[in-house]
Amino acid sequence: MTAESPGEPWVGSRARGMRAALGMGLTWAAGVFGASFALWIVVGPDAADVFFPAGFAVLGFLGGVLFSVFLRLFEGRPGLGGMSLLRASAWGAASGLLFSGIFAGVAAWTGAVEPLEHLAGLAPLFAVCGAILATGSLTVVRAAADRKSVRAAACVLGLVREDGRE
Repeated sequence: MTAESPGEPWVGSRARGMRAALGMGLTWAAGVFGASFALWIVVGPDAADVFFPAGFAVLGFLGGVLFSVFLRLFEGRPGLGGMSLLRASAWGAASGLLFSGIFAGVAAWTGAVEPLEHLAGLAPLFAVCGAILATGSLTVVRAAADRKSVRAAACVLGLVREDGRE
C-alpha cells in the first residue's frame, strides 16, 4: 500500500512528522551555526583546535529534532503555526533542558566530565537557546504563511502540508 492509501493513514502521517523533524533540525542547525560562527569571528580562528561552529550546528540539529518531537507528542495537530509565542518558547526551553540533561549524561557515560559540574551551567544556557530558536521558528512559519513563495519552502521543510493544512 502507498502512503496515501486509506488502509494505512499512519504511514503518511509519520512521513510528514519525520520530514517536519528534519526540517526543524536543519532550521535550528542553521541558526546555531550562524550564532556560533559570529562568536568564532569574535574570538578568532586560533581560539580553538577545531571549527566549533560545525559542532554547535550538530547540537542545534539534534535540539531542533527534539523540539519537533515535543511538538508532535504534546501539541498534536495544530502544530507550530497555531501556537502562541509564549507557548513555543516554553516548549523550546523544555526541549533545551532535556537536551542539556542528555548531553551531560552522555558526557558522564563516556567519562569525559562530571555531569553535575557542568549541568548547572548548561541547563539554563540550553533552555534560553531553545526558547529563542523556538520563537524564531514560529516567526518564520508565520511569515511563510503570508507569502506564497516562502510557503513552498515551508512545505519542503515539512512545517506545513502541501494541501495548505498545518
